[in-house]
Amino acid sequence: MHENIILNNGLTMPFVGFGTWMLKGAAGKQAIREALSVGYRLIDTAHMYDNEAIVGQAVAESGLRREDIFITTKLCQTRACYELAWQGIEESLVRLQTDYIDLV
Repeated sequence: MHENIILNNGLTMPFVGFGTWMLKGAAGKQAIREALSVGYRLIDTAHMYDNEAIVGQAVAESGLRREDIFITTKLCQTRACYELAWQGIEESLVRLQTDYIDLV
């Protein structure tokens, strides 16, 4: 589970990730923590999944360094223009409790 790919911008991204689409609440957060504990290092979420906050909590509680976890998220369609996209990213950063998102 430690294979990576190099993106066009030079970033290294884990080849396999853990999707969080249906994960909610305490059980969802525990599933994410378990995924991190068994070696997943790419966690995929989205604003529309309504679980960015538990992703952020699970990452914070994992004991892993933030730079060792690759977080991807997606904006909802209502954030399609430039200004609203920046606002959506800022909101995701708050929910994810992080200073950066690896891939939007």
